[in-house]
Amino acid sequence: MSALLRLLDVEHGVETDSWIGPASGPAGRRAHGGQFDAQSLAAACRTVDADRPPTNMHLQFLRGSEAGDPIEYTVARVFDGRTAAARRVDSREGGRLLTTATVSFAAELPGPEHGNRPDMSGDPDALPWRAFESTSSLEVTRLIGEFAVGEDVSANHAHAERVVEPGPFGLEVGHVGGVGGDQ
Repeated sequence: MSALLRLLDVEHGVETDSWIGPASGPAGRRAHGGQFDAQSLAAACRTVDADRPPTNMHLQFLRGSEAGDPIEYTVARVFDGRTAAARRVDSREGGRLLTTATVSFAAELPGPEHGNRPDMSGDPDALPWRAFESTSSLEVTRLIGEFAVGEDVSANHAHAERVVEPGPFGLEVGHVGGVGGDQ
């Protein structure tokens, strides 16, 4: 096992659902926050069946820690259901609370998959073009997320503008042509 994996792993402590994380460095130095993340997650995972991978983790840093001291992790079994579980993990050094984390776990179940998008790699110039026209002039609107910035394009504007708008496969690029059959 590499030195990094040993550093991020935890060993069983004295109490049930308690774990000890090794010291991360010399005394007098501050411990790295990523170590708390990894060790809290490792401690929580040790209390859940392997068929339930972690789906969410939230960790709050409350106090700093000495890198030269081991950290004690206490896991509270908040919820154990048929397909989901939740854990709270507190880390302490010398009895002082350093971090508190919540970790959610869920078994993979059949059903619709969300967040899958088709491969959008390729040439951006090959994406479809669209034109937007108002009564007095062409207006280009760049929509990115929930923010919109409007840009007025007068009739004298001779070059093409691109427009980004939400579409069925994420953001789509559109086009507003200039004057003279360039549309």
